[in-house]
Amino acid sequence: MAHGAPDWWSRGHMDIILQTLQYLIIKPYYGDSKVLSSCTSVPDTTWTQLFKIEGKGRIYGGIIRSGAEEPTHPAFRVYLDGDEAGWFDLGEMLKAKLFPPASSFLRVLCKQAAVPFFVVDLLPNIQFEDSLEVQFWHDSGANRTICYEIYYGLAT
Repeated sequence: MAHGAPDWWSRGHMDIILQTLQYLIIKPYYGDSKVLSSCTSVPDTTWTQLFKIEGKGRIYGGIIRSGAEEPTHPAFRVYLDGDEAGWFDLGEMLKAKLFPPASSFLRVLCKQAAVPFFVVDLLPNIQFEDSLEVQFWHDSGANRTICYEIYYGLAT
């Protein structure tokens, strides 16, 4: 049940004395945006770490894309604070025309049959206490290049 004064008493401004608060949340300051950008050669049938960000922080956004040759059966694993938070078989989702839900960590931005590549969006506002790690896997029969550009901030 709601506590405090009815909305019509405050006439557009908040009166903190009339409110009943159990606790007050203080959000950390994440500082300036940092960029993590690189390309990685991923061997066949091996989970390979694309990137790992250590410290308390927040993701502001980013993209992960394949190189000129699209890998077959691409899959991603996302680890938050050392625990697996999600596993995404991009190849199966694209075949079935299924996309990760909006509450997911990844979203498909571009996939065309005529052009052999994909672009995946790392959604903003992912918060982590110790670390964030993204790994990639494929079974193309040869090494594939995966590039990423991630924008993030660390708590100060």
